[in-house]
Amino acid sequence: VIKTIPGLGHAKAPGLVLDADNGRVFTSSLLGEVVVIDTKTQAVTQRFQTQSDQPMNIAYDSATQRLFITDQGLKMITDYQAKSIEGFKSRHPGNRILVLNANTGEEIKSLPVSDGPLALRLDEQRKRLYVTSRAGAQVSVFDSETYALLHSVNLPPFPQSIALDEARNVLFVTVKADT
Repeated sequence: VIKTIPGLGHAKAPGLVLDADNGRVFTSSLLGEVVVIDTKTQAVTQRFQTQSDQPMNIAYDSATQRLFITDQGLKMITDYQAKSIEGFKSRHPGNRILVLNANTGEEIKSLPVSDGPLALRLDEQRKRLYVTSRAGAQVSVFDSETYALLHSVNLPPFPQSIALDEARNVLFVTVKADT
């Protein structure tokens, strides 16, 4: 550990994505926030309060300055939030992808997905957004411009993370064993 950046609040911060061109990092928190950090000063420069209870992983579209965020919607996390966050009130049941303006935090769109969305990967070249839904046991494929659901691929339970070989147009998905 070289440095710890203060100011993220007393909540888990599961998501992290870099906007190298503009020198900023976006992180999500279980306080329903997206926190923006300047990469040069390592200081918090903006906070966006979202209508999401469980923002998890984040994808950034540099061409359109949008953030795609999984809003997980797990009862276990809602119960944790109710116990550990004073005055917590649920704003949304989750199970969606939240699309935000990366500069203002304004909500652009809410895309419903199967239960427990976790990982997401944006393919800017092909205008595709891939999303794993752990409890729903599938990967959903969206058109990232129109937000249309193109198709869903059923998988064994607990699809976890995603990697994309853009050169070969091959998507890799890990599946967490049910143990």
